[in-house]
Amino acid sequence: MSKTGLVRRVLAFSTLVGGALSAPLFAYEGASPLPAELDPADVVLFEDFESSTTLMDSIFDRGTASAVISNLSFGGERCLEMHNSDAGKFSYRFSLGGAYDALYARYMFRVGEADSACWNSGQHYKLMGFEGGSQDCKGGEYNSDGMDCFTVRTRFNWPGMGFWAEGYTGNLEDVAKDKPVSDGRWHCFEMLVRLNDPGQSNGEVRYWIDGAERLHPGLQFRVVDTLKIDKWWFTHWANDEWCGPLYLDDLVISRARIGCPGSRPPPAVPERIFPTGQDGERVARDSVLRWRAPNADSFDVFLWTAGEPRPAEPAATARTDADFQPVDGLQPATEYLWQVVARSDLGAVEGPIWSFRTVGETPGNTFVRGDANASGKEPDLGDAIFILTHLFQGGLAPPCAKAADANDSGDVDLSDAITVILFLFQGGRKIPEPGSACGIDPTTDALACTGDSGCR
Repeated sequence: MSKTGLVRRVLAFSTLVGGALSAPLFAYEGASPLPAELDPADVVLFEDFESSTTLMDSIFDRGTASAVISNLSFGGERCLEMHNSDAGKFSYRFSLGGAYDALYARYMFRVGEADSACWNSGQHYKLMGFEGGSQDCKGGEYNSDGMDCFTVRTRFNWPGMGFWAEGYTGNLEDVAKDKPVSDGRWHCFEMLVRLNDPGQSNGEVRYWIDGAERLHPGLQFRVVDTLKIDKWWFTHWANDEWCGPLYLDDLVISRARIGCPGSRPPPAVPERIFPTGQDGERVARDSVLRWRAPNADSFDVFLWTAGEPRPAEPAATARTDADFQPVDGLQPATEYLWQVVARSDLGAVEGPIWSFRTVGETPGNTFVRGDANASGKEPDLGDAIFILTHLFQGGLAPPCAKAADANDSGDVDLSDAITVILFLFQGGRKIPEPGSACGIDPTTDALACTGDSGCR
């Protein structure tokens, strides 16, 4: 591949619908363009070690023996040598300028020559990778509460490469020892870290060695959505002694999968756009499911009701557009699961299994009076805010108007929000029935409950 000079590129992006990979980032820094095969709309950081300045210069100033060298490189004239004598010294956290729920990384690496007896004794390296929150999740001993930190670093453990995670997941290792890389040649390492939705075990780490994928799903990195990927940690650490140097070249961090140099990028792992999966979201029966998966030529879509196995045949196959509307519509008040498979001539990549729930449609639904946001619980401050947002900021209409009529006046207006607030904070009068549990309206008015009230 041709090299293009500059070391780093960090761009600004607008927010993706659904927010899975959104964040404002640093402005562009540097003078040279990205390589032609990299999409500027996706790249967060780029380092090819060809410039006279690099992202690691501040590390070199600390007296480390590691250095950018010119007698070995993947494609240009220079690469980074992580030196034998630097265990524990080479460490620098580079802020990504934003907060992400998922990011890809790719770099070329080469394992230096070493005495095989040293490697066979169990030596291993913890290398660079993603970090979120504080710097406490390191060393293999800290127990995160899921609100403060996590790290997912690449790891060389003879003779293979993989990852090492610390934090709420516990200490987690997955190394592809069946794909030896300690052969003195350049290899391509790619990694995707996708954080879980709080309360769910749907986080994952995927990594590829020269295009061969390994998946580690079902992870919990966090319990709050404010903990996100926000740093790239340049580091290397050895458990006892270094058995040989490691060489690094052509590092890219991106919102989409990059692929290995000199090849067409393979399909990215699908990311949902709609439904968003947010708590309390209710989806109309005629909704169009949408997703994002760069580099894919077509998609298969599986759709099934929760509690059943995934069907053998997809609901739609060979779709060229990244959206799907079920032909027969969706059933009311039903929880669905769905999964997208992205395809190209380079293979197929399965996305995570997502879920959503449809609105109900039965008039006279049971409801909790004052539960404007259809949580199925007794009224709380969120219901008052929901009513005010609907009335004065163009927010969503209450899915069950009867439930939003907190004072049973027959209308949904400002007095309903006030009724909820007085009930909660000033000992106001009891909310009319059914105000404490799901039930049927004992009074007659013109309001309907045609949506999902939250009562099951």
